[in-house]
Amino acid sequence: MKLLIVGASGKIGRLLTETALERGHEVRGLVLDSSKSRDITDDNLTVVEGNATDTAVMNHAAQGVDAVISVLGHNRYTEVEMQSNAMRALVAAMNKNGIKRLVSLTGTGVYTAGDMPNLLERALTGILTFVDTKRAQDGIKHVEVLKDSQLDWVVLRTPKHRSGKKVTSYEVTPRLKGFKFYARRPNIVDYLLVLAETSELPDRMPVISG
Repeated sequence: MKLLIVGASGKIGRLLTETALERGHEVRGLVLDSSKSRDITDDNLTVVEGNATDTAVMNHAAQGVDAVISVLGHNRYTEVEMQSNAMRALVAAMNKNGIKRLVSLTGTGVYTAGDMPNLLERALTGILTFVDTKRAQDGIKHVEVLKDSQLDWVVLRTPKHRSGKKVTSYEVTPRLKGFKFYARRPNIVDYLLVLAETSELPDRMPVISG
């Protein structure tokens, strides 16, 4: 399978790229700064440098791929609507190139119908939203962009990321219940690839933990 990984130079993105290559996939990695990916060398890896919010850049990156995984996330330096703007550019590029499967990553603070967060979860989400309201709202907006598309999309929601050296047992639920403490990065990466590889359309907004 030929995969486009959007945000391939971050902690999750690098591990996702390396794992996808180990599993025999051909990878195109879209990064803002290619110097951060020079140490990843593989004949099946093509690094594309550019801004993910640029439709022309995204269209070039998406050419010829079978599925897309976006692991773009905010930090205090990103534009406040980066995630939703990048998703608009990505949806347009996928439509133009005839690509259907898109897997995106976001936090458990992006709720959906049927979620049952407890008081601790609601309190922490409320604090994070208060501290950085516009970026928190942008995570919700990027899901709305997907809902308005005709793509076979899935948004994997995760609690706080924790490091790890290998895949361990983890739990995936269709909806958020209570409070999830963490998800290990190797487990997140493993399930992102499962979602990209499957021919069936799973739950739209599952939650991973463990």
